[in-house]
Amino acid sequence: FYPPPPPEVLASQELPEFWKPEQKLFGKAADQLPLYGFKTFGDLFTSRQLVALTTFSNLVAEARKRVRLDFLSRKNDPAAAQQYANDVSVYLAFLVSQLANHSSSICGWNHPNTQMRAVFSRQAIPMVWDFAEANVFSESSGSYSNLFERMVKGFAALPASTTGVAAQADAQTQTISANKVISTDPPYYANIGYADLSDFFYVWLRRSLSPVFPELFGTLVVPKAEELVATPYRHGSREKAENFFLGGMTTAMANLAKQAHPDFPVTIYYAFKQSETGTDGTSNTGWATFLEAVILAGFQITGTWPMRTEKEGRSIGNGTNALASSIVLVCRKRGNSDVNGEKSLSSFLPPHSSTISRREFLRELNAVLPEALAAMTGASGVREVSGERSGVKENGTPLPSPIAPVDLEQAIIGPGMAVFSKYEAVLDNAGKRMTVAEALAEIIKIKDTLLNPDGGADYDRETRWAVKWFASHGFGIGVYGTAEALSNGVNVSVAALVDAGIVESGGGKVRLLRPAELPRDWSPETDAHLTVWEMTHHLVRLWHVENAGEVATAALLSKLGGRASDARSLAYWLFSLAERGGCGADAQGYNALVAGWTVLAEAAARVPAKPRAEQLSLELGV
Repeated sequence: FYPPPPPEVLASQELPEFWKPEQKLFGKAADQLPLYGFKTFGDLFTSRQLVALTTFSNLVAEARKRVRLDFLSRKNDPAAAQQYANDVSVYLAFLVSQLANHSSSICGWNHPNTQMRAVFSRQAIPMVWDFAEANVFSESSGSYSNLFERMVKGFAALPASTTGVAAQADAQTQTISANKVISTDPPYYANIGYADLSDFFYVWLRRSLSPVFPELFGTLVVPKAEELVATPYRHGSREKAENFFLGGMTTAMANLAKQAHPDFPVTIYYAFKQSETGTDGTSNTGWATFLEAVILAGFQITGTWPMRTEKEGRSIGNGTNALASSIVLVCRKRGNSDVNGEKSLSSFLPPHSSTISRREFLRELNAVLPEALAAMTGASGVREVSGERSGVKENGTPLPSPIAPVDLEQAIIGPGMAVFSKYEAVLDNAGKRMTVAEALAEIIKIKDTLLNPDGGADYDRETRWAVKWFASHGFGIGVYGTAEALSNGVNVSVAALVDAGIVESGGGKVRLLRPAELPRDWSPETDAHLTVWEMTHHLVRLWHVENAGEVATAALLSKLGGRASDARSLAYWLFSLAERGGCGADAQGYNALVAGWTVLAEAAARVPAKPRAEQLSLELGV
């Protein structure tokens, strides 16, 4: 990397007069930027960048005129000529927007790829100290030529072969969805300030396209007052912002419930922010408030299912505040009565829904959730005994993929909220309504009890000790006295834990061995005292730590036979413990193992089975 030569520095300082967007940075778009002197959108660009962007922006209007004249020279149809020219200018304006996204002093540097990073590598405008500047006239990343080529490739890859129709309407009053199948992706509480961020592009689009769409670009900045997000700075306080979101979202959902086709469920996408989840899984205010709005609108939530719609690697373990998954809510109107369209939130409840006591609600949850959790984790529908291939049915049909641990907490909310939302209210002894947040806490509590080895899983003593130790120490060092006291509680000695190959002890200190420290020549066939802890962490070692690949990991899975399901179950619980303990790297290993389980199980089924006599000798310890 070389500094610019003096002639280029001089050229950048002797720039002609240029236009500069003076609209102020505000709200989500501003973030920390005003602290460092960035007050307006124009401040985000260097003088040279502003000259380039202003020039390209002006040329959109020039191109529109030339396209119109070229059309008329071929066909005398003034209306069609103007329409075609307008259409071309829209795409050219989009191109200028992308150029702005790659020509700003907020553009960082992508070290692994040795190329510049655009402003919006995520849904925010971050502060950047050392920025990269693209040569707009080159053919490399961020140039006009490169961005134009990407746009054309995008057109060529579009699969649509028919004309689509789009219309804009207020979700709280629209009638477009009447008697139709509805799938919607509503705003996510306060996660992303789309209206604030849109101004970055709007100021350039308005300059290029206001003559074409005068009504659309009639305001200096994007309208924001009606945006249905819980933004405290717009409403004066967090509480008022939450009430605005709850009221508006409930009205919008009630409108959907009223108009939805009766023969089909409504599916609602909601991006869940994993890093906002607390130890009880319910500290995400936006998630609880959104569910509250859906239920108040008269919907019964019959299922939730996570979909991996976000970029891999941003869910856990890297310290970012990224979105983990999009959660799909499957909903139907509660009861048989229509939803009341009045503005009062209580009026959205169907009049004929019954109530249930808190005790009855918990009893119903405890009856429903075990089977649901077993299906999600792959623990049902297969006889996993020694001699069968773990994770594959006897006839060779693969089982449904288990839900990844990172998504399990959201998936289990589906059957739990299906119970909660089918009643008008869940009441305690004093007649007080249970809130959605309280219901979520009970659902997560039951899930944890079912996954926890102390909740009934038939694990060996060494594994039960290791789980308890991991919950408080992770793979860190602890005092021998604490380890001994814990071992007494499960009737196993520290020496036995060392002999089992899962613990290191010395100098009055004790710690669990990490997967990377486990012996590479280990085999379950020669282990005199096989533990679930060992099985789980040797699988993690091969699959995640050493990246040994499908064949090697599947070979071990095949050797484990029916006991492999215990390793999978333990991985779920250890993921929860690692995540809540802030051990993101460890959580990734457990999540990766379960996420790859179906692939590994199918590969394990292809491993040649050993003669039954040899298997029996191993089982009998001969």
